[in-house]
Amino acid sequence: MPYWRAIPWRWRFCNPRGLGRSAVRVCVLLGLLAAMPGPAFTQTVCSQNCPVEVNKGFSVLFDAPGDGGTPVGYRLYLDGAKVGADIPATPGTVTVAGVLVSTVGTHQLQVSAFNATGEGQKTAALTLIANAPVPGIPSNLRIQLQVTIAQDGTFQIRVVGVESGSK
Repeated sequence: MPYWRAIPWRWRFCNPRGLGRSAVRVCVLLGLLAAMPGPAFTQTVCSQNCPVEVNKGFSVLFDAPGDGGTPVGYRLYLDGAKVGADIPATPGTVTVAGVLVSTVGTHQLQVSAFNATGEGQKTAALTLIANAPVPGIPSNLRIQLQVTIAQDGTFQIRVVGVESGSK
């Protein structure tokens, strides 16, 4: 069975009389996209004052330069110092995964392109605000009870740490 039959209400909604074939194709595509499950990951794009977690890798994305010589690679700088190995040039958007900041505070991230002639200028700095990771989830949550059993078989249960008369 064609996929669009699984979502006939979208097909009817997008296929009123008088629409041409291209409009119907767009509506079917929109219906298919609306019926697809959500993305397997979330991506946050930040271009200034980006919050990052200390010692937790994040990805940096940038585009190849639009002018000048063709780069053969890129260099990543954190607070003015080169970080890691040279990054091979790829056309279009370049993604560098696993970038780490090891100290809490404000940091400056820059990228430069290079080729056989030399290294070009660095980008304007992207400000990173590195924070310590938030604490994990506490475990073994419980209350402490004190049970007193009298000789006559009666017992008393009280929550430890709660004084008598308080709620």
